[in-house]
Amino acid sequence: MYEGGFTFEEYNEQIPDHKEVLSLLNDDQDIKDFFHSIDSYILNIQQNEDKYATDHVCVAKIGETTIGMTMSKQYPDYVEVYYALLPKFQLEGIGAFMLESFCTCLFRTYGLDKLYLQINSKNDKHRIIASRVGFTKDKQSRYVINNYVQNH
Repeated sequence: MYEGGFTFEEYNEQIPDHKEVLSLLNDDQDIKDFFHSIDSYILNIQQNEDKYATDHVCVAKIGETTIGMTMSKQYPDYVEVYYALLPKFQLEGIGAFMLESFCTCLFRTYGLDKLYLQINSKNDKHRIIASRVGFTKDKQSRYVINNYVQNH
């Protein structure tokens, strides 16, 4: 998938830079605080016997530079998105653009009415990024955004 200057490649553990980004994310304390183990989220999405077309685990890139990962998971009544930005790209404003581009891909591709974002509610950076993208608080640590893409 491609949107807004970002490429979202389906995660493949056989690709060295995919494996490397996962290793770097697993070392980040903010990511550990939220995911505990990002590997378990990935396995949950990839090995779900009820896999949906909207289920994605992607490595996010700008050009050839890997900057993080994005994920989407279909539940019975909604689709939830997650993102993780490599530490060296945090606080540069890239996270909001990456998340927005991923959401735009999902809205355009699947015609979804809305997306949900689960964040660490104690992490101010995550709340700011959610707000910049247009997500509004739905529950304590869950945010929602309506489809903003014209052709749905």
